[in-house]
Amino acid sequence: LIDPLNGRRWTRTDFTKWLCRQLVGKKRLLVGLDFGFGLPFEKGLGYLGGQAPQVRDIFQLWSLIESESCADMDFGCTAFVQSEMYGPLFWSAGLRPSSWVARKRQTEYACAEQTGTHPDTLYKLIGSKQVGKASLTGMRVLRSIRSVARGNAAVWPFENVKHSAIVEIYPTLFRKKASGTIAKLKTLSALND
Repeated sequence: LIDPLNGRRWTRTDFTKWLCRQLVGKKRLLVGLDFGFGLPFEKGLGYLGGQAPQVRDIFQLWSLIESESCADMDFGCTAFVQSEMYGPLFWSAGLRPSSWVARKRQTEYACAEQTGTHPDTLYKLIGSKQVGKASLTGMRVLRSIRSVARGNAAVWPFENVKHSAIVEIYPTLFRKKASGTIAKLKTLSALND
């Protein structure tokens, strides 16, 4: 465990600075991050339900989210999810909107098949299982890390790994593979096993 840089708690900004320092060294690292690295690319629509035809790859998606949210502190994403253009795609309050589409990545479908769970879409920003906000803010973090550690760290599978790699992890899948169950690990010995 690494103590927070500011002595109180980790912020996304602090984490980004710390990780960038680690990645520019000679040591090869495998960095696993628990959030979605991209929104789904839908056949016939592209990213963002067809609302962003100019976005053709993951890096352009990250740049779009950055440009919409750059004024949000600590890599926030409020401006993006409340924008007139993209806000309606997200379920962020109240009962599920009747027009809302639960767009999912192939990752969610694959994990559901492997674990017997029902991973939520990154477009869901409400409730205990939502991962959308962490993913959108994480995409901003990845974009920043990539700009600093270019050449030293690849975001897999979007780039070829030459030195260090940053990968998306799905802890429920690890728990299922390691213990045969998706139950939360509550002891250090269970985690070590």
